[in-house]
Amino acid sequence: MGRKDKAISVQNTNMLPIGAQLRIARQAKGISLSEMAKLVNYSPSHLSGVENGIGKPSRELLQKYEQKLELKPGYFSRISNSSWEAD
Repeated sequence: MGRKDKAISVQNTNMLPIGAQLRIARQAKGISLSEMAKLVNYSPSHLSGVENGIGKPSRELLQKYEQKLELKPGYFSRISNSSWEAD
């Protein structure tokens, strides 16, 4: 059993970095980091790095988050192209 995620509590999530937005969306669905890693086929350490702002998410990863969290396609697309990881 892994450690608990730190909950993020903010009024306006649009002002947060994409990693924090991913974490909030995941936590809102009650999915642990380990569970999400299995769902999207990425390592927990990779997702942790992205959610903590150490790495940038690929378009593929954002699409997988949207799909697995049952979010509208393009939910995270407001992120500028300059923040994308090279595909």
